[in-house]
Amino acid sequence: MLSRCCSAILGSVLVSAALSVSAESQHYDVFVSNERSGDVTVIDGTSDAVVATFPVGKRPRGIHATPDGKRIFVTLSGSPRMAPGVETERAPSDKAADGLGVIDPSARKLIDRWHVGSDPEQFAISKDGKFAFIANEDDASAAIVDLSSGQSRGKVKVSEEPEGVGVNPANDEVYVTCEEKGEVFAIAPDEQRVLAKIDTGGRPRSVAFLPGGSRAYVACESGGYVAVIDTALHKLFAKIKSPTCKSSRTPPAKPELIKKSGRSASRSSFIRS
Repeated sequence: MLSRCCSAILGSVLVSAALSVSAESQHYDVFVSNERSGDVTVIDGTSDAVVATFPVGKRPRGIHATPDGKRIFVTLSGSPRMAPGVETERAPSDKAADGLGVIDPSARKLIDRWHVGSDPEQFAISKDGKFAFIANEDDASAAIVDLSSGQSRGKVKVSEEPEGVGVNPANDEVYVTCEEKGEVFAIAPDEQRVLAKIDTGGRPRSVAFLPGGSRAYVACESGGYVAVIDTALHKLFAKIKSPTCKSSRTPPAKPELIKKSGRSASRSSFIRS
């Protein structure tokens, strides 16, 4: 019963962005980052038609809009694409390509790129839209960036291979998933310090919260389950095993990826227009 209830709640959390936008406006655009082709695709949310695709740089991955929808940010990486566990010496990295891309959604083009650390992965934006919290995979840290200027406001050391980032809507704590050791870090961004380290195992990839912030849900790729965290106690509460996922260190497809027009795409942002 716990598994079914929590699975239903998680599904509601993951689709809330799309539902909230469509409820407030009859039209919205979806911006999807395409990691292989180095561009972003714009989809008309009402018709599902692709209306534009524009270049942004190497390996665009995490992508989010500011709360007012006036800017979209996307992480870019010059590090080579490699499966987990493969030696980093296999191919050279182009560190000049690393950054946070700034997109004008009205013009549908990249207008700036800021250096925010080494091999930025996923990120989250504060509720007020002032800061981005970015997982820098090569540096095992979470960077804090001022979105009005692109300037660094500090960083917090976490663990190896930080990936997913989320902001608790109740108290603004930042959660960072770290794949290598199966850990999730809870961070106080104003104090720039780690509040807790939660062991989830299973190569945690992404994190989402209940609207009230009492629970965090972490997708654990190799474990084939969702770890549930009690955010008040910063403790692992439960593991919800997926009946359709097999445990594998290198599955054929990542759970968070989607397919659109034959491209490999990562996360999307919903923009009113």
